[in-house]
This record gives sequence, C-alpha cells and structure tokens, in this order.
Amino acid sequence: MCVLYLPAPAQAGLSYVQALARAVAQDARHQAEEQDAQASKAEGWRAIAGMGPTLTAYAQPSLNEDRLKRDPVQTQEYAGEDRKISYHDTELGLTLRQPLLDLERINTARQGSRRIDLARFMQTKAREDLSIRIAEQYYAVLAAEETYAIRQAEEETLQQQVAAARERKTLGYGTIIDVYDAEARLELAKASTIAGQDELDNARLALMESLHQGQLEPLAQSPALSLLPRREKDLEFWQQQAQHGNTELQIRLLQAEMARLEHLALLGRFTPRLGAIASYSYNNPSESLYYASEENESEAYIGLRLEMDLLAGGADTAASVAASKRLQAARLRAEESRRAVTRSVQSLWNSLGSTYALAQAYEQSVAANRQALDSTREGYREGVKVLVDVLDAQQKYYHALNQSQTVRNNYMVLYQKFLVVTGQKESIKQENP
Repeated sequence: MCVLYLPAPAQAGLSYVQALARAVAQDARHQAEEQDAQASKAEGWRAIAGMGPTLTAYAQPSLNEDRLKRDPVQTQEYAGEDRKISYHDTELGLTLRQPLLDLERINTARQGSRRIDLARFMQTKAREDLSIRIAEQYYAVLAAEETYAIRQAEEETLQQQVAAARERKTLGYGTIIDVYDAEARLELAKASTIAGQDELDNARLALMESLHQGQLEPLAQSPALSLLPRREKDLEFWQQQAQHGNTELQIRLLQAEMARLEHLALLGRFTPRLGAIASYSYNNPSESLYYASEENESEAYIGLRLEMDLLAGGADTAASVAASKRLQAARLRAEESRRAVTRSVQSLWNSLGSTYALAQAYEQSVAANRQALDSTREGYREGVKVLVDVLDAQQKYYHALNQSQTVRNNYMVLYQKFLVVTGQKESIKQENP
C-alpha cells in the first residue's frame, strides 16, 4: 500500500511579521543603515544651524613695554633720562554675529532641511530592504521544508514499493524489471532527500543570521491558495501610487533637489553678504608710562557688515561648475528611477497575476494527479497496469504537489515586493479571485 504525502493543516508558528519585527531589532546590517540615517539627519541640522547667530567670547592677555627716549633737540625742555617700563594688559570681549542676507548660507540651510527629509526616507528604505530580504529568507525556509517533507514522503513510498515488488517477484507474479525500476527510483529519491536537507539547512542558517538566533523555531505555514492576498484596483492606480510613494524614487528626487540647492549655494558666493554684528570689549592695563593702573577701557558697538569676495583664485567658479554637473547627473538619475519604478510596477503586477494563475493551475494539477494516481494503483491491482505506470503517476503527483507549494511561497515574496515598490506601508486589502 502506498503512503501519499498530503499537506498538513496550518499550525501556529513564527509568522513573517514576527520574524520581521525580530530582524528590525537584531539585524546588524539594518542597525548600521539606521545609524547612517541618523548621521545624515544630524548633518542636516548642522547645515540649518549655519543661519543662526554666532556668539564668540575671547580673552587676550598680553605683556607690553613702553619706551620714552629723550630727544636731543628738546634738551632744554626735557632734561630727564630715557625711560622704559613693562606692563601687562588683559582684554575681555564678546562678539555676536547674525547673518541677515547670505545666499550661500540660506541655500545651504535649505539643503540641510532636505537632508533631514532624506534621512527619514533612508530609514524607510532600510526597513523596506529588510522586509524583502526577510521575506525571501522566510519563504525560502518554508519552501525548503515543504520540499524536504515531500521528498521524504516520496522516498518512504518508494521503499514500500520496492519491498512490495520484491515480494511479488518471490510469489511469482512480479518481474525483476519492476524490482529494478523501483530500486532505481528509490536511489534517486534518496539523493533528492539528501540535497533537500542541505538546501533546508542553508535556508535556515540565512534566516537565523538575520534574526540573530542560535536556533530557529518552527515557522507558520504559508497560506493556502484561497488565503493568498490579492491585487485590488487597476494597474493605473498602482502606477500613480508608486510615483508618489516609492521610497527609492523619493530619495532620487530629494537628491536632485539637494544638488540644485548646492548649486545655488555656490553661486551665492558671487553675491554680497549682509550681517549684523554686536561687540563689547573690556581692557584692564596695569600702570604704564601713559596710563595709570586705574584707567580701564570698555568699548561696545552694534552695526551692519556688508562684504563680498572679489577674488578667490578661481576656486568658487570651479566649484559652481562642478555643482552644475552634479545637478544634471542627479536629475538624470531621478528620471531613470521614475522609469524604473514604472517598469517594476508593471512587471510585478504581471508576475502577481501570472503566479496566482499558476498556483491555481498547480492546485488543480495536484487534485488531477492524485485522482490519476489512485486510478493507476487500482488498475495495477487489477492487472491492467504495470508498476512503472504507478511509479510515473506517483512521480507526477509529488512534482505537482511540490510545485504548488513552491509557487505559493514565491507569490508571497512577490507580494511583499509589490507592497514596497508601490510605497504601501500597510498590507493591501484582499480582493476575491
């Protein structure tokens, strides 16, 4: 009697959403990308701070010397000796500067604001990349587990058939050909089982590394065909969603805007700069030839400063030309990204539709091949079929069963990619087939 592998009912286990949550907290690559985004955000705030006031405090101690030398021409009026005295002087002060009109600083600050926005998109992109990577690893483990289980079941069934073929030959109504055929297929099944175990081990190791776990707990089984999430609305709707929500595209657009602001900032070096300045200083010299020790000085002023660089050795001109070229390159990359997003949405939309149809076809194929196998086994018992017919029918059944489950896992990975490329932060509602 043949033992046929049938899919087990869904059991509780580690879901994809739970695996992703663990990876967010544990995956080293994701954590590094988060730190990069935080660093970019800090750089943005630094650029914005360039438009703020600057307060400088200073202390300037000094040692000075006064000399008074007798003039020979004025001998009658001054008959004293040459005099020399050393004294110290301490000057304390505060200076406050505030840019009022500085196109370089203004556009640099605007660029900093865009950099903060870019950092947020970088964080989103890191999460999306991780979600796809975990989806690929998670469903690769499920596919490997199911494939391995099917190969084990097929091997067990062939072992029973080899034993039955030998028994039938011993009883005189079987042939040695049946025995050899069953044994040959059994050896192939054993090799496939060994390969399946290796694939499963490798898939588990990859997921364990991302989850930072030494042992992988059982996973929740992939959903049945009737529970697979489906597309809703039409392709045009999702193309529009992607143009506004795709993270990669938004990053490219922000980078183009930042390149434009960088170019404007460098052009601002060729324009005048206006700033406000306020200063206070206090001077406390010791006794000298000209000042008594109690004569302290203080000075305060508030004013405007207008300045403009007339010559910088050509460096500013070269920098603005380079920024212009970077701007052109950033705009071209943004346009290329826009076209790539359109193409990706179209491709994934088509793949989701064809993969779902393929999953339906394989599910029907599993039922048809199961029925064909049952009929062939019945014909074999009645003597109208030979063992090779049973083995062929059995092989087709297991192949269809394996493909059915593999296609469903592939569909889930495609679905996750579709969520990312269209910029969906939450799962798309299911639609009926």
